[in-house]
Amino acid sequence: MTRRSALRASDRDRDQAADQLRDAATEGRLSPDELEDRLGVALSARTYGQLHSAMSDLPAVRQGGSPIPLWARASLAVAGAVGVVAAAAMAAMLFALVACLSAAWMVVSRATSGRSGRPPRPAVSPRGRPSLLP
Repeated sequence: MTRRSALRASDRDRDQAADQLRDAATEGRLSPDELEDRLGVALSARTYGQLHSAMSDLPAVRQGGSPIPLWARASLAVAGAVGVVAAAAMAAMLFALVACLSAAWMVVSRATSGRSGRPPRPAVSPRGRPSLLP
């Protein structure tokens, strides 16, 4: 099995190493002359071992930045769930309000129009037959 230090480095690996060296110089870890020397080594490196030799005395850089702690992810999940429940409750209250207003409007409009909502009954004669007179 081949050791990682003997594997060939890609252009992307060399560019990332160069960026890390520039960041170290910005932080004051490398002098300008030392940065120039190490950039020459990093950009001409063919293997991971050669790249590592240019950066071996520098602190390792985490990939992807700092991860979100578990407590923060849990609190975000709880806040999201509370938000969903609150939105559902607001939708239910809005539906109930619209239903109540519609029912009240219907009752008021029927009461003021003089109609009870039922069709008029035909007049019935004393013999039980419908009368033609109103």
